[in-house]
Amino acid sequence: MNLYEKKEYRRALKLSESILKNSPTHGETLCMKGLILNYMSRKEEAHEFAKKGLMHNMMSHVCWHVFGLIHRADRNYNESIKCYKQALRIDKDNMQILRDLSLLQIQMRDLKGFNATRGQILTLKATQKFHWVSYALSYHLLGQHTQAVGVIDTLASQDVPAEQNAREALFCKSELEMYKLEIMKERGTDLGEVLAQLDKVEPDVLDQSAFKKLKAEVQLLQSDFAGAAATYLSIFAYGVTEDYTVHSGYQAALLQLPPAACGRALKLGGTAAPSSAAEIDGEQAKVLGEKYEELLTLYPRSAVVKRIQLTLLTEPAALETALSAYIHKAVVKGVPSLSSDLASLYVTKGSLDLSPSGCKPCKDPVDVAANGKYQLVCKIAAAAVASLESTSCVADGADKLEGDKLRDALVWGRYLQVLLLELRGDYEAGLELLEVCIGQMGDSLEAIDLCERKGRLLKLSGDVQAAADCLDEARQRDTADRYINNKTTKYMLRAGRHEQAEATIGLFTRHEANPNSNLFEMQCSWYELEYARCMLSQNDMGKALKKFVAIEKHFDDFADDQFDFHTYCIRKMTLRAYVAVLRLEDHIWGHKYYRRAARGAVDVYMHLIDNPLPPENEEPDYSNMSAAEKKKAKAAARKKKNKQEAAKLAIEEEKKKAAAEEKKRREEEEAEAEKNEASGDGDKKKTKKAAPPVAAVDEDPDGMALMRKDAAAEATKFANSLKAHAPEQVDTWVINFDVAMKRGKWMLALQALFKGGQVLGGDDSHEIFERTVQFAQKLEASDGGVTFESDVVRDVAVEMKDQLLGGGSVTDFVAKTKASKTADKALHLSWKCSLARAGVAVGAMKGQEAAAEIVAGGLDGVRGGYSIKACVDVAKALKDLGGDAAQADWNKLCKARFARATVF
Repeated sequence: MNLYEKKEYRRALKLSESILKNSPTHGETLCMKGLILNYMSRKEEAHEFAKKGLMHNMMSHVCWHVFGLIHRADRNYNESIKCYKQALRIDKDNMQILRDLSLLQIQMRDLKGFNATRGQILTLKATQKFHWVSYALSYHLLGQHTQAVGVIDTLASQDVPAEQNAREALFCKSELEMYKLEIMKERGTDLGEVLAQLDKVEPDVLDQSAFKKLKAEVQLLQSDFAGAAATYLSIFAYGVTEDYTVHSGYQAALLQLPPAACGRALKLGGTAAPSSAAEIDGEQAKVLGEKYEELLTLYPRSAVVKRIQLTLLTEPAALETALSAYIHKAVVKGVPSLSSDLASLYVTKGSLDLSPSGCKPCKDPVDVAANGKYQLVCKIAAAAVASLESTSCVADGADKLEGDKLRDALVWGRYLQVLLLELRGDYEAGLELLEVCIGQMGDSLEAIDLCERKGRLLKLSGDVQAAADCLDEARQRDTADRYINNKTTKYMLRAGRHEQAEATIGLFTRHEANPNSNLFEMQCSWYELEYARCMLSQNDMGKALKKFVAIEKHFDDFADDQFDFHTYCIRKMTLRAYVAVLRLEDHIWGHKYYRRAARGAVDVYMHLIDNPLPPENEEPDYSNMSAAEKKKAKAAARKKKNKQEAAKLAIEEEKKKAAAEEKKRREEEEAEAEKNEASGDGDKKKTKKAAPPVAAVDEDPDGMALMRKDAAAEATKFANSLKAHAPEQVDTWVINFDVAMKRGKWMLALQALFKGGQVLGGDDSHEIFERTVQFAQKLEASDGGVTFESDVVRDVAVEMKDQLLGGGSVTDFVAKTKASKTADKALHLSWKCSLARAGVAVGAMKGQEAAAEIVAGGLDGVRGGYSIKACVDVAKALKDLGGDAAQADWNKLCKARFARATVF
């Protein structure tokens, strides 16, 4: 055991073998040998020895503990917990087993079990501060804030010896006080007590920035607006002027928002603040404007203060003057991100309660073009470029520019115009202006940004191949730039050029390995998503599914990676950060990359439910074939069989080669270890660098093993995962509905519809609308062969259907929705298609009529009408509706707008 803990595995293995020569049935030694072999990557042997040792001594807590450690190393945490609990039945007060069990309980979020285990450990050894803190943490995670504070107070009142030096002790005391204050704030029962405690511990807190933020938040929630404003000013004085969260709190204090709105203000993300997310009247704007004038005097170099001032100006003349100065300075300085910075001004503001649905950024070109601030920015940009061209000054009274400075100012002024044209969907004009900019910049590295933007405009215009070529040209200007290399790879995959994309991304991976294998090790999810979509577009579902599942494995790894922090963070007393990490991990499966991968996997499995793969070695039916057809079919089957056999042989050869290399590597390491042991240095000294482990052979490169799994079960697994971890996303409930209906689970489908409606709140979704119609129609046609799990399910479904449809029939529901939606002149194309399909489904119109209705509105002034994807979706809908004439008209409209597109 001593050698194992020192990681001297070879010496430990030799010692265990010498013991087993004399006592071959000694259970503890057999298990220890298994544990040592497990850490030497000989897992099959490890499990054999562990099971053998357990068989020889079932009543040994050591055997169960070791078996649990082996399961833990294999990330089989549930089995490991069972082993630990069995060991504790034999030796209930074993500290090491209790500690290991508590780590697995927090890993698996068995919070009640974690609390009980930490309590037992504290009872056994109350002289260590670590155990007190862990016990308090267990109560906090359970939501029992009062008990957690009580444990911390008890720790403070006892004379527990410090385990650190004086400097570390000061830090630990500071962090423990801040952690206690965070718990008290979360409890929310007596904020006055929190403020009193804040004043009391202020001299002991080292992280003054976090301390002041916490104090200001508590003052806000207690409606102490004057105190909160003063605290926020002290935060600015502390040097934190670029944090929008601090500015949001400061504005909430100045506007004296109610506690609930203050809480929402502090959660505004990005560059949002109450001044930009809510409608404020003239008096409120004046108050904020005066205070920010004072801030600008105190902090003249603060970019955030200057930026926020733009959102406070309501008078057109003052806004134009301020915006002009802001834009002119950025153009002369050459700021490529100026348009992105100004884009946050183009919003539909909400009410002062800052509800999530209140502030909506203008993203669709129709909304952007109608925004007053966008129009003003376009006017200022055009005037600046015209002034530079005519007078070499960005504006009247500005300094005259010459040479490269004038050229750069002109380029970035025009570049701003390009981005403004992109926002309103005028891609051709943007490309023309961008060509002028690229010509002016010549071969300079700054032209890479311009070439990248050109590629984006070409992609938005529908010419994905030209976009990929443009990005490749930009990449060749600076072959050491990883970002442009990644961007080029992405565009090549969008263009369907996966082999070229692999070669391009491989320039920045390890050359001795396959780029795909290396990218999997690096957990490069964006690449795998794009590669999967590329494979789907080429109807290679196996490889696409393989990449989707690879992303799922990455998220498994993300969840497992937190295991190393459970002990470390508590010992180092980084408790606030540790709790934040645990809460992040609780929602990691709701990340957009996982959601996209899950939806892709579900789509593939749903396709396989309807179109299952034939048995692996099934012979074609020759009975109805002519002699020539039979000969051709047999040749094709023989060729396919030979190809499969060749692939299997190649994999076997690779496995043999990998095994030989691994054996050679192990022999070299053992020889080196023996040499070191002879010199008295054990496993620690290494005279030469150890060879890297041999990469595992991919036995399923085409993903066929994944394709042959139970499609319904796999689709359900992904749908349930999204339901558990991303319930706030509409897509989650759309996927769950589709899977439930495919499996004939009516109640689950009904739940998905209601949950989807709750997520949307007052908004709506064309996908939920279509599925509501589908559900109601199938229910009304239930006499035609649709089966239910039971009569109770049928009765509940019928009752809930009326609630979904608002009490009327499905035809009335479609008509009512159509009337309310068509009142919006800028209706999104996806809604137009959904309404048309629903109308045809309920028999309100024929397919040709519905198709003609979609096309009748044209593309002007329609949301989604500037997106190639939306237009392609409409073309598919017209094809499904059978409107050939309407589809031809639609293709003409799209070709007129997207002249470069090849899909129409």
